[in-house]
Amino acid sequence: MVVKVDANGDGLIGFDEFCILCQAMDGGDASGTKFKDDGMNEEEELKEAFDVFDIDKDGLISFEESGSVPCSLGLKEGTR
Repeated sequence: MVVKVDANGDGLIGFDEFCILCQAMDGGDASGTKFKDDGMNEEEELKEAFDVFDIDKDGLISFEESGSVPCSLGLKEGTR
């Protein structure tokens, strides 16, 4: 995942790269601001999701951080 969205090649996922990944997974694009039923717009929701993965709160998601959330949920690589 990190390699596919790491546009600048630093081995980390920044917020902009995270947004691109999420929008690609959702089949959407980056244009427009849509509001959800809970009053949050898409960017706010993406920031909230990004913060879950950004464990050390440095504004970047490392390879190690990208695997920590699924592991904490009991998910293992290659399983659903």
